Amino acid sequence: MHGAQLEEIDLHDKKEMKFSIYPRLHMTLISMHNKNYRYNGGIGFTISNPCHNIIFTPSKTTNISKPDFPELHFLKEQIEEIKNKLKFKDSINFTITDEIPAHHGFGTGTALRLACLEALFIVNKKDYDNETLIKLSSRGGTSGIGIHSYFSGGFIFDLGHKNDARKKLKPSHDIKSTTLPLLLTREEMPDWSIGICIPKDIDPLNHKEERAFFDATCPLSKEAVYEASYHALFGTLAAVKTQDYDAFCSSIRNIQECDWKKAERSRHGKRLRFYEDQLYNAGADAVGMSSLGPALFFMAKDINNVIDELKDLPCQFLNAKPVNHGRIITDV
Repeated sequence: MHGAQLEEIDLHDKKEMKFSIYPRLHMTLISMHNKNYRYNGGIGFTISNPCHNIIFTPSKTTNISKPDFPELHFLKEQIEEIKNKLKFKDSINFTITDEIPAHHGFGTGTALRLACLEALFIVNKKDYDNETLIKLSSRGGTSGIGIHSYFSGGFIFDLGHKNDARKKLKPSHDIKSTTLPLLLTREEMPDWSIGICIPKDIDPLNHKEERAFFDATCPLSKEAVYEASYHALFGTLAAVKTQDYDAFCSSIRNIQECDWKKAERSRHGKRLRFYEDQLYNAGADAVGMSSLGPALFFMAKDINNVIDELKDLPCQFLNAKPVNHGRIITDV
């Protein structure tokens, strides 16, 4: 089982197991123009908080104990379909204990789907590798930040997919991926504190709204893509490799003003900009929005002091650290 962090136990003989899966921050998509070598791709990294803890047990049919969680009905159908396709004897029952907010920019859907598929193989005592799970998940249609970070954690620079005859760029949930995105590099994230701000008064985009956003925004100009590529490569990646905090913060600030990320941020209007300004006024060195948001992440020398300054805002604040490993699977 490549990439797993397992306790020294034989999970195949256990009736219950716990998956701890970690959120990823998606800093930006990059190649969002036409007639390019590759499309999509992006940069992002895994953090410690908020975390999903999921208890899996074998079951004859797929059961989920959190029926109010978005899209779980679809996930249940997919797991049951794959179980039947692979002619597995058992399915899974799972209980979500701690939650990563869905549709806020944390990659919840990808991580949860991969965890369910991995548990399905384990309870049926079947060997597997990362590529098998990724292909079965149909995830990674835009960039590979979520699928790679699930297994490895750390900082991911992904080059997306080879250009083809697709007429327009689409959000990941509208793409059933048949090829794996190209991983350029995976790096260890420095031990920097990361603040998380989840506004409670900004609704996340649903699938229909995401689709409309892509239709209205794509394709970008080639100049916009070149600018984003420069800041991602010479700014963010170089800063991670050299553990240069100031350069990392500078790259985050610059990426927010690139056309793609600026369009994502503007979708949430003045309220999001208000929270960004409040974070800077409270001492943040850089503020970014993860994916389509509305969750914000921020860098500061003293994360707790920033959070304390803003505790009266209608937001959930978290103090996180980078995670340089993938999901953790343990006995219960």
